[in-house]
Amino acid sequence: MQVLARAFDRGHHYELCDAGADYVISETYDSALNLGAESLVRLGVHPFKAEQIKQGFIPILFLNYGLRSYFDRLVQR
Repeated sequence: MQVLARAFDRGHHYELCDAGADYVISETYDSALNLGAESLVRLGVHPFKAEQIKQGFIPILFLNYGLRSYFDRLVQR
C-alpha cells in the first residue's frame, strides 16, 4: 500500500516523510488537485485522464471565489 499525504507546514512534511509516506505535498488548493490526480494515476487511471479530471476543478476555484470576470478573460484567450 502506498501512502499519499498533504502536509500543513514544512515540519509536518518532514514528519510525514520520516513516517514513511510515499508522496507528500504541501496543503493548498493546488496541492489538493495534484494529490487527487496523483492518487487517480496510482489507482490505475491513465495520466492524461487524471489531468483532465483535475483541470475540471480549476473553474470551480475561480467561480467560488468571485473571480468570474477573471476566469472569463482566461477562457477567451
